[in-house]
Amino acid sequence: MRIRGIEPRRIKPEFNFAAVRFSMRIVGLTGGIGSGKSTVSNLFKGHGIPVVDADVVARNVLKKGTGGWRKVVAAFGDEILLPNGEVDRPKLGQVVFNDPDKRQLLNRYYRYF
Repeated sequence: MRIRGIEPRRIKPEFNFAAVRFSMRIVGLTGGIGSGKSTVSNLFKGHGIPVVDADVVARNVLKKGTGGWRKVVAAFGDEILLPNGEVDRPKLGQVVFNDPDKRQLLNRYYRYF
């Protein structure tokens, strides 16, 4: 399968990304549920293109015991935690999506992590 602008070959493991970083492009991949983001992301990975998954980064920021977790718990209280101490993401979502000030606060925390 070919992706427009990408040669169908793998990048060699010894490829020096630092040498070409100024000529590299950053691509943002967005879309709704079931739109094929994971498929395209896997194609990129298969061609040796580095991929950063914002969903994974966001989950890691809120892992129990991390700096992000401590800030969020301090700001929103223990009521956003599951019994195991992890953040109840749907509950946190309800809190921040019903209050623009709280959403802005959460977004500020994410910027630093």
